[in-house]
Amino acid sequence: RVSAAGEVLLGVEVALAGARPARAPLRQAMVQRTFETWTHADDIRAATGRTPEPPRGDHVRLIAEFGLALLPRALKGPRRDVSATVVLTGPGGGTWTVPLSPASGRVAALVSAEAVDFCRLMAGRRPPATFPYAAEGDPALARDLVHAAATLGCD
Repeated sequence: RVSAAGEVLLGVEVALAGARPARAPLRQAMVQRTFETWTHADDIRAATGRTPEPPRGDHVRLIAEFGLALLPRALKGPRRDVSATVVLTGPGGGTWTVPLSPASGRVAALVSAEAVDFCRLMAGRRPPATFPYAAEGDPALARDLVHAAATLGCD
């Protein structure tokens, strides 16, 4: 449990890590650090011949939400006045509608994938070309979303 003063502190805007740091509440920066810690722990496991370990489902969900909030800024090309729905399955999964611009309207694409795989994609540990996902609607937008997600890592 967090005190009232702690809640205020968690809402203070800070710079996130990354090549093009965005500003976000401290709460999100802490999720980013959790994401990095898990990613680098898996890197160490891989280097020492150990099996990767996914985080707890509630942490996977926080990591996915963190990345999905950054996804519109990561998209390349002209602004799209549509939304996308992302369905992540498995522990920490859920369904999110991601507005791709302030004027987003209809949902133009639906992307479905496994939640931990999606987080590994965002960490740059899963190449977009081999990332397993299903898409409905605009296939080019779905592909662009997957490629943009792969750029969200902080390395």
